[in-house]
Amino acid sequence: MRKVLIVEDKEGISQTMAALLEEKGMKVIACAALGREALRILEREKPDLMILDILLPDMESGEVYRRAKVLHPDLKVLFITSLSEEMAVKMVGEEKGREIMYKPFTIEGLLERINKLFE
Repeated sequence: MRKVLIVEDKEGISQTMAALLEEKGMKVIACAALGREALRILEREKPDLMILDILLPDMESGEVYRRAKVLHPDLKVLFITSLSEEMAVKMVGEEKGREIMYKPFTIEGLLERINKLFE
């Protein structure tokens, strides 16, 4: 069972994603609304996947990503965003072991991206 940390400042989105992922057999260990909150969770938990919104209110998602990878080098990261592809890639770059998913998306699309990360 894959363990997932969701980092999304819009509670409705994070709670909906959590419920749907749990229905599909994943364990959502926490939902964090802030980058700093996510990093505190990562100090005590070891998820397999972090779903990370690109636009967070307290810190840059790229910084959350870098710190998370120091704590857990094998952590897979799926960025989610409503930004354009050009702007999203500019903000977080492109690297093996992470994907960008553009809002709005379906649960099927989300699961497809998650599976791609673990291939």
